[in-house]
Amino acid sequence: MSQTAFSAPLSATLRRVTLLSTPTEQKDSVHAYVRHLDQFGLSKFGAICNHPSEVKLQHTFTYSSLTDFQKVIDRDAVSVTVQPEAGEALVFDFHPQVFIPDLESDKLALRHLFLAKFKKNAPVEDLVNGYASLTEVIKEMRAFQWGTVANTADAVGQAREFTHVFITTFEDSAARDNYLAHPAHDVFAKRIFEHIDKIVVTDFITQRESE
Repeated sequence: MSQTAFSAPLSATLRRVTLLSTPTEQKDSVHAYVRHLDQFGLSKFGAICNHPSEVKLQHTFTYSSLTDFQKVIDRDAVSVTVQPEAGEALVFDFHPQVFIPDLESDKLALRHLFLAKFKKNAPVEDLVNGYASLTEVIKEMRAFQWGTVANTADAVGQAREFTHVFITTFEDSAARDNYLAHPAHDVFAKRIFEHIDKIVVTDFITQRESE
């Protein structure tokens, strides 16, 4: 690799991951929250659709969203209080370090979100670069970025102690399934899980509000 993922430049864009524990029959409350976010940034959201082997890693969360703020001041204008009817929330802000950028055609792709809190003395740089190196052998990984928590002081608790996020883009669920079944993924997963204190994994495909 000419550039490692760990040394990839910080994007000026501030990105927010929001995970909601909203009952599916109350999805209108999710739409309302996303409309609130869209007053200040641009959001992608969808119902969580984890692979059966990773359902337990989504915990109680049912919806994921990603919101891009072009300026930090735009993020600061957003209410961090999620409507009670939207359910329990995890909010994680970060400046992406983009290793492989998304393509314009990836608007409706599947996104695989991996949030982690590493154990003390974990070889974080090595793990970040190891995760990114999977893109060299698993062709289904169309895009890859990562970042560290950048919540404001009054909202740091909403990150739930998570410190790192990794986002991989796949064309669809079949591509995600091939990634999970790949031997290189199996080897790396065993390695990174040795150093994980807390984890949540959610997959979602961007949906239109009418869906």
